[in-house]
Amino acid sequence: MQTIFKAAKKQAYSKLYQLCPPDKNNDGDTRRYICEIASSSNEMKKEFVSYFKNARITGETIYETTFDGVESARVPFWFNHPGGERRSNETMNMIKIEGRWYLYSF
Repeated sequence: MQTIFKAAKKQAYSKLYQLCPPDKNNDGDTRRYICEIASSSNEMKKEFVSYFKNARITGETIYETTFDGVESARVPFWFNHPGGERRSNETMNMIKIEGRWYLYSF
């Protein structure tokens, strides 16, 4: 999450693609609006910056392991949602693959 926030503040997008799982088994929002932002239009980059430059983690991360051994994490965060304040509290769902955490959905 901190990588996303720093990228928005610095407008440096080149490392964001590394946040999505190699098998691309994540939702369209994380893929399109975060991981693929480096190759997006300038307008989408501006939106990314406005959404995440002042974003922050708002609580404790919750870790879980499924019955088949898949590790996941839920990270509560606040961002500047275009739908307004009532939509700005979110949870980033992450998944651990081969020892690394990746974005799964939000």
